Amino acid sequence: MKLKLILLLAVACISAAQANAQVYAITNARIVTVAGPAVEKGTVVMRNGLIESVGASAKIPGDAVVIDGTGYTVYPGFLDALTSLGIQAQPQRPAGGGPQAQAQQAAAPASNSNFPAGLRPEESVLDDVRAGEAQFDAARNAGFTTVLTIGRTGIFNGQSAVIDLAGDTVSAMVIKSPFAEHFSYSSLPGQYPGSLL
Repeated sequence: MKLKLILLLAVACISAAQANAQVYAITNARIVTVAGPAVEKGTVVMRNGLIESVGASAKIPGDAVVIDGTGYTVYPGFLDALTSLGIQAQPQRPAGGGPQAQAQQAAAPASNSNFPAGLRPEESVLDDVRAGEAQFDAARNAGFTTVLTIGRTGIFNGQSAVIDLAGDTVSAMVIKSPFAEHFSYSSLPGQYPGSLL
């Protein structure tokens, strides 16, 4: 059965964009709250783009546009399903095999794999995620609360993780890890395989 999603903030943005003041009520939906247990069959009321009430017994105003949310789940924020949030930017690799390139390769984290970085499907992005990154603030300010973080390098990007953008530690941020195995069409510069074929 497909999990159907209504992004609460999307509806709030639509209502805020209306020239005249409108009221929306999402009814009969499963509501995942920021704090506390999920409401299995509840109502969310929004007025002028702001949440007015949430709960199993929230009253629907007479002037509300009613949206039947039966079979849907309402979340308190946007979900970004393709990001590298939480992973520090990789330094640019110097061209060629000079001393700078050798120094960067020596400084790279050690791996037990026989394959070069970018060809290691067993690697988990969670090993590289850092809590408290400044980049989380910008995403949260844009309305994102949860992201699917994927590795950035190579053909085999490794195992992704679904993380919450709040939390003091990586373990407090993790919702699901590993989530999926990811592949991309990025070549590995300076080594085999060096083409997309």
